[in-house]
Amino acid sequence: MPQTLDLRVAELICSRLCHDLISPISAINNGIELIAEVGDEARPDADVLIAESARSASRRLRMFRYAYGLAGQEGGLDEIRNVTLSYFDGSKVTIDWPPISIAMPAGIGKVILNLMLLAPEIVRGHSKIALAASPQEITVTYSGSSAKLDEGIAAALDGAVLSDNLDPVTAHAVLTAAQAARVGAKITHHAADGAVTIRLQWRS
Repeated sequence: MPQTLDLRVAELICSRLCHDLISPISAINNGIELIAEVGDEARPDADVLIAESARSASRRLRMFRYAYGLAGQEGGLDEIRNVTLSYFDGSKVTIDWPPISIAMPAGIGKVILNLMLLAPEIVRGHSKIALAASPQEITVTYSGSSAKLDEGIAAALDGAVLSDNLDPVTAHAVLTAAQAARVGAKITHHAADGAVTIRLQWRS
């Protein structure tokens, strides 16, 4: 797969980032406006809203910084794991990611984070994401009653989506596949029995 991306991919990723950040940031603004309009009697509830929303925005920003920015390029597996656990904290998704010690090419961590960010498109409600590793391979398994790999996402991970058919979801999958290709890794996937498994393999 070519490592150059259509400009539309960047535009759609930016749209997705804004969409994911606008909710907690708007909630912070609502809390501040509530205090301004009602006064100190609204402060206890507003403070809780502001604090929770600020933590949510901070977790999302950190995840996006590592997944899309240069911070994730050299991040170790423990660091990537901590970013992921923080991002999903308080959600309906349980992360099963035991400490793992294997040698990985630089940049594999970014690919893992982007696979984690695909979770809302693969599972709904109470679900689980399990990560396992063996030499030269990372396996991410998404399980839940609604686990499903959309055909568009599958095609994008395979490098078979044209720019004219992109949307914010498939654009993210296209970016994930391009990141894997850049570090010499290959993505394969399989769906069966209420679970979706994505494998990330590379050569030493």
